[in-house]
Amino acid sequence: MELKKIIHKIRNKQKGFALIFVLVFVAMIMGVISDIVYQTQVGARSAIEERNALDAQSTALTGIEFAKLMLSLSILSEKYQGNPLIPIPKNMYNLLNGQPIGSSGLQKLEELSGAKISGAISPSIQEALKVVPGYFVLNISSENAKFNLNTLQSNFSATAQKALLRIFSAPDSQKFLETLGYTPQQLVDNLTSYIKISTTNNYLQNTTQKDYDAIGAKYRPKNAALESLEELRRIPGFHIDDIYEMYSPYFTIWPISGKASQSLNLNSVPIELITALLTPQAQEIIDQDWDKFEIFQDKSGFKDNISDWFSKNLSGFKGNSDSEDIAKNFFGNKDTIFKVESRGVVNGVEKTLVVILQQKTSAAQPNTNNSANNKDNQNTNNSANNKDNPNTNQPPNSNNNTNKPQDPPNFTILYSSWK
Repeated sequence: MELKKIIHKIRNKQKGFALIFVLVFVAMIMGVISDIVYQTQVGARSAIEERNALDAQSTALTGIEFAKLMLSLSILSEKYQGNPLIPIPKNMYNLLNGQPIGSSGLQKLEELSGAKISGAISPSIQEALKVVPGYFVLNISSENAKFNLNTLQSNFSATAQKALLRIFSAPDSQKFLETLGYTPQQLVDNLTSYIKISTTNNYLQNTTQKDYDAIGAKYRPKNAALESLEELRRIPGFHIDDIYEMYSPYFTIWPISGKASQSLNLNSVPIELITALLTPQAQEIIDQDWDKFEIFQDKSGFKDNISDWFSKNLSGFKGNSDSEDIAKNFFGNKDTIFKVESRGVVNGVEKTLVVILQQKTSAAQPNTNNSANNKDNQNTNNSANNKDNPNTNQPPNSNNNTNKPQDPPNFTILYSSWK
């Protein structure tokens, strides 16, 4: 009997151990399965996020191409602006800014803006927009509405320095700079010594070096063009956030060569910038003159003979050599360089592409301020030729291609970067 009891106890213990072993084994299996399921879910989620990121990039790229299309339409429609029979808004691309464009096509955009944009875009492009994953949001601005700092390395560097001095010497600007320990002339000198390709002015070099030493800079002036607006922070004075944020919205670095004259478009320049450029130091701003400018800019727009308009309408412009030089060298009437930010959004994943576009211009385009002179010269040459050939009955400057449709503008990418 005792032997049977002992054997029974041993069997019960073995059953207990077997049960514990089975439970432990099942727990281990469940842990492994749970880990596999978790890793699979993480991998699937990562794959989905990567796919969304790629789709967001693709959507942002689609936004850039759509921006090119709208810029082309805006440029081609300029000749109709001001015509009451064809009400086309100025800078039509501004209608896109901040508006989501995607699977709903242009319907939502038209509802928000009130403009019938779809009439100018082919049905195939509208259908293509409807299959875009997610949506894109554009922010398009003209770089020609800003003063190009890289003109300091051009042949008219001296005029650029005078223009910048006027910007920093406006009454409010001068007081603002003084509170931060800088003068307008200091900022101009520091900008010039950093950007100008070469300088033999020892006084300028020694003066600006003191400012570099004062901020503990371990570098010397670059003597070359700015390659990004952020690089402006390396220049003494602009290393201060308040000064950088105050003036950087009015500056650009495009084109980097700085050689493009008449790059500041009077039809899109902000009133505060043009006012500062054409107001001599220590002279009060005449509000009535600039009210005329704003009305003309909004209704008619500048087309040619820019200096003549200022001579007739702006007090103190005529006879002021600095103002006349600034107008001659910097003022134009076209937007040719644009900054485009395209933000693609797919399932909450965002990718933003920033691109600088420059319109390709034909070599035959006349200069804005000299168009009247060109017409006079052409008429003179044609009249002389007509005298030599009395049998010629064609009027001067007649072309057989006057009715030829205008080619759509093409754009060159100067810069692109993902944010």
